[in-house]
Amino acid sequence: MDRGKSAVPRVILPLSVEESTRQRDLLQYSSVVESRKWNPSLEQKRILESMWASGTRKPPCEAHIDEITSHLQRYGKAEAKNVYYWFRNEGTREKRRKQQSEATNSDCSAQSNLLENRVNVEGEEEEAQRTLELFPLHPDRGGLL
Repeated sequence: MDRGKSAVPRVILPLSVEESTRQRDLLQYSSVVESRKWNPSLEQKRILESMWASGTRKPPCEAHIDEITSHLQRYGKAEAKNVYYWFRNEGTREKRRKQQSEATNSDCSAQSNLLENRVNVEGEEEEAQRTLELFPLHPDRGGLL
């Protein structure tokens, strides 16, 4: 005997204002939870980069990290782990930027050298033509006129 589902229409009841607000809040919270990467605000980034530029490569102790964190929290969300990992990763980012800059400079230098060589060759050809025009050879005798 075949037991098929009967086509019973589902009734969707409207949500109460409280229930719809709760669901909206859950959706907003879940979207915030999905993004776990810390993105410092512009001011936080400026502060961290100025500390890096002044020579702070690795905060020496947890108390120093906490001090930096509390300062950054004035400008947005920040946790001690964010500060710790930012300093740890900045060295890698700096090396990558330096390598990219060197690669770009070497590409520009190579292109500049090619352009200079092309100009030199064209200049030599022009010089050779001018020399020939100034001192034309006599075609019958193979020498100067």
